[in-house]
Amino acid sequence: MGLAHLPPLQTLIRQRRDDPTLSAEERAVYENFTMEERISSARLTRYSRALGAASSANLEHFRRQHRRYLDAHQFIEKTEGVPPDTFDRSLNADNLWPDIDDHIALYRLEQVSWVLENSSIDQTELEGWVQQAATQPAAAAPQLQRVVDEWNARRNLYPSFATTHDEIADLLAQADWANLVRDHLGLGHLNPKPGRTEAVLLMRYTVKEVRAAAKVAHQTGFCIPTVLDGTVNPYFFPTPAHAGAEGAVHAQGRAVNLTQVRTESNYQMGVELLHSYLDYRPEHIVRWGVISRPHQANLTQLRQFHLSWLQLNCDRDNFTGELHYV
Repeated sequence: MGLAHLPPLQTLIRQRRDDPTLSAEERAVYENFTMEERISSARLTRYSRALGAASSANLEHFRRQHRRYLDAHQFIEKTEGVPPDTFDRSLNADNLWPDIDDHIALYRLEQVSWVLENSSIDQTELEGWVQQAATQPAAAAPQLQRVVDEWNARRNLYPSFATTHDEIADLLAQADWANLVRDHLGLGHLNPKPGRTEAVLLMRYTVKEVRAAAKVAHQTGFCIPTVLDGTVNPYFFPTPAHAGAEGAVHAQGRAVNLTQVRTESNYQMGVELLHSYLDYRPEHIVRWGVISRPHQANLTQLRQFHLSWLQLNCDRDNFTGELHYV
C-alpha cells in the first residue's frame, strides 16, 4: 500500500516499529497496511482524505481516524443510494469477484449482543426460538421473523465477511463447533474473558441469494477483502495481488487461523470473502452457539505460518511484512 500517501500512518509506524513494547497485535496492524497491495489509487486518495493531515499519535488515535473513513464510505445507510467503497467499481474493480458458483452455501457468525441491540427481544427468548426452529421450524418462524425484521431495520450496507460450507463442515460436526469456527476463521474479536461466554448465531444462505440482492442494488455481490474494508484488525491478513501472467491467482481472501499449532505443516489458512448486503430471513438462522473460551493464539507465530503458505500458494516470495522498509 502506498504509505507515502498516508503520512499520519507512515510516521506512526516509523515511531513504533522498533519499540520493544510493541505488541504482536499492534505490529500485525502495521504489517497489514504495509503489505496491502490491492488498494487502487482512487481509493487510496479517498482514504487519505478521510484520515486527514494530523499525525496519528498512537494506535488508538489511528483507529479513530480509520473509523472516520468507515463511517463515511463503508457504513452506508440503505437510503443513501450509493454502495460502500468495497462494491464501487470505480474504486475497487480489481477486487470484485463475479465468478462464484450460485449453489455454494455460505456461513457467517453473528454476535447475539449485536442482533439484540436496542431490541424488544431478550436473549433467553431468542435462544428458545432458535432451538425450537431446529425441530419445529413452522412454529418458530413467526417469532424469528420478528427478530430479523427488527434486526434488518437496524442494519446498514456494511460488507459482510463469510466463509463456505466446505471450509467448516467438519468443524460444525463437533460439539465445540463455535470455538472451532471462531479460531479457524480468525475471528479474534470474539474473545470472551475467562469464565465468560459470547453467544453467536450461525447464519446460512447461498451465493445465489446474495447475488440476487446485489443485482437489485446494482452491485457485484462478492469481493476479496482488503485492509480498508473493515475495522483495524490484527487478525486480518492481506491477500497478495496477482503475480502476473506466470503467477498463481489467489481468488479469495485467506483468514489467519487462530488454532494454535506447533509446526507450519500443520497450519491451515481459512477461506474468507466479503459480500454485499442481504436481508436476513428466519431460515437463515441455523444454530445457536456459545464461544466459551478465549483464543490461545501465538499471533506472531501463526502469522508467520500464514505468510509462508501465502507466499507458496501465490508464487510470491517477495510478499512480506517487513516494517523496516516503510
